[in-house]
Amino acid sequence: MQNRVDHAKQFLPFDALKGFNEALRKAEKEEQEKLDFSKFKVGDSVFIQYYYQLDYMEIVGTIQKISDEKKLLFLTNTRISFSDIVGIYKV
Repeated sequence: MQNRVDHAKQFLPFDALKGFNEALRKAEKEEQEKLDFSKFKVGDSVFIQYYYQLDYMEIVGTIQKISDEKKLLFLTNTRISFSDIVGIYKV
């Protein structure tokens, strides 16, 4: 009978990376703080971290235009979608 128990153990779930599943569950629960674009206006100098073509970019510039309807932020030579912005700070 012990032989059957040993045989059955091989089919139990195996956690090769102890703690990994718990870390994943914790990361799923953490939410990013929603960015508030209302505190920025045309003429503000800003530092922006954003996602562009599979990479994270950083830029410092002056806001030229904010399009709430198209969800776009325009700097001197750059147009950034609100959804791509990871962080934005006044300089």
